[in-house]
Amino acid sequence: MVLPNFPESAREKREPTLDDTNRTITSNKNIFIFVFLVLCVTAASFNYFEKLWILKSSSSGSSSGIIYGSAINNNGYINQRDTTFQNTPMCNSSGECGEDPHVPSPRTVYSAKTKKQYEMWWEAHAKLKRSATEYAERRRNSNSNTTNSDSKPAMILIGDSITEEWLGTSMGKYHEPWKDIPQIMQDLFVPRYDPLVLAIGGDQTQHLLWRLQHGELLDGIVQDDSLFIMLIGTNNIGSGSLPEPTARGVIAVAEYILQRFDTGRLLLLQLLPRGDNQRLKNVCPPRCQDDGTTPLESFMPYV
Repeated sequence: MVLPNFPESAREKREPTLDDTNRTITSNKNIFIFVFLVLCVTAASFNYFEKLWILKSSSSGSSSGIIYGSAINNNGYINQRDTTFQNTPMCNSSGECGEDPHVPSPRTVYSAKTKKQYEMWWEAHAKLKRSATEYAERRRNSNSNTTNSDSKPAMILIGDSITEEWLGTSMGKYHEPWKDIPQIMQDLFVPRYDPLVLAIGGDQTQHLLWRLQHGELLDGIVQDDSLFIMLIGTNNIGSGSLPEPTARGVIAVAEYILQRFDTGRLLLLQLLPRGDNQRLKNVCPPRCQDDGTTPLESFMPYV
């Protein structure tokens, strides 16, 4: 086979010229711009769908997504991360609060100190929902058989950490200092009542109201001799809410229970004195002495 006789210059490797270099740079630049645009579109799409997921979880009352802000109040904090929890107080220096004590709300960046605490709150709420469902089913079965020895008056204890102590837990997790308290309940109350504890540490009035409206307070558990025991509101004060809106929150919870059930009794407990004066500096401003800069010396005027 005879190969074509190319000129010597055609068989030699050609040295790159300035035009070749410019074409290479232009090609690489176009590739970089294309990749950058693809990444931007991908990131924007992910952010958009993540927000939809969060909003959907909020509207359905589900804990499958994370509400990093208050979707209810449209505060603009959705899709924020842990630093937002740490840097967002309940009430700002002007006295405007991120949550209203008488408006139902789950925990948000305003009322959870960290992302982990926020997630623990949802887990504790889910646990209480399961307990409430099992309790209601057992009560219905017990009431259908009047000879059943478990047919005792229902006693529903609702509130914050002071009430959650009866379970020996803190935000749904075993808490060593309170490990003996459930036995006290067994000794004092169980012989006469059928107790159900619906409480989460750190909750405020708006959180309790939201929980009761989202699966923790079920039909079929209340009769004429049933008793509700409610203690809530101290964490509103400790977070910077004033006494008047806090009182409206307490009344909102009480009215919801009384309107939901036309039988039974409601025992509303007075707030206990607060001794955690270290929190006073955290709510000043806006809750300060008359000079506007010095923290209060005690929560007692609010309580």
